[in-house]
Parts: sequence; C-alpha cells; structure tokens
Amino acid sequence: MAKLILLYTLMFTLLAACTGYRPPRYEPALYPHCYQGYDLALSWNTGRDGSSVTIDGFIRNNRNAYLRGLELTLELLDERGRRLSEATFFFIPDLIQLDELKPFDLKLPVPPDAVPKRLKFRYKYYPHGEGGAQQIPYFHSFEAEL
Repeated sequence: MAKLILLYTLMFTLLAACTGYRPPRYEPALYPHCYQGYDLALSWNTGRDGSSVTIDGFIRNNRNAYLRGLELTLELLDERGRRLSEATFFFIPDLIQLDELKPFDLKLPVPPDAVPKRLKFRYKYYPHGEGGAQQIPYFHSFEAEL
C-alpha cells in the first residue's frame, strides 16, 4: 500500500510539473517585410548565415472561413529570376481560424557562387466554410526583394 501511495505521489508530482504549449508572440518590429492579400497577410524576417538564407515569420488568416491544408513554398531567385533553391512549410494543426496567427520558418540553401536577390512566395489552401471543406484549392504567389 505504501508503494502504491508513493507511486501515485510521484506520478502526480511529475505530471504537475508539465506545462502546456505557449505559442510564439508576434512582435511587428521583428518582422519588417510584409504582404497583405485578401485572404492571407504575411510578415517575415530574413537572415543569411553562410550557405543558407533563413526566413521566419507569421501568417494571418484574413478570409471569412477556416483554412485547411495551408502550404507555404518559398523559392530563392537570382537576379535573372532563376530558381536557386526551394522549401515548403506545412502548417499544423490543419485548420486555421479567422484572424489566427501562425508562425513559420524556412531554411533555403544557397548554391556556391550564387547571389540570391528575390524571394517568390506561393501558398495553397482549401477554404473550410459552413458547408464543410471545399475540394478546389486556392493558390496565390508573389515576389519580394531579399
């Protein structure tokens, strides 16, 4: 009986020490680049560390519907518009509510002797309204200076 009480006490103590997930805070001053669309708003920061470019930021759902299956793909382009590298971020959990902020971060490798100049953003999602999820995806793309 004493072992059982000790076991329950130990389990309670260990479980009480667990904390929940704390979402990252969005501070606009840290994300100087932005894009505003009718459906999504993106804010991001770029960094360079030797052989790669890192992009981290937030998206916000502006659409009057949940978004399902949001994918964000970034392409690193040179001065002629040729693709140097590409990376995709999948947002999890799958449903994003109206005005909900979600963080993202991507690392794009830079080939040797290449000079990246621009970023091409592409995203795809499925609206999820009152009638359930639509089967036709929405796409959009835009370019921004690095």
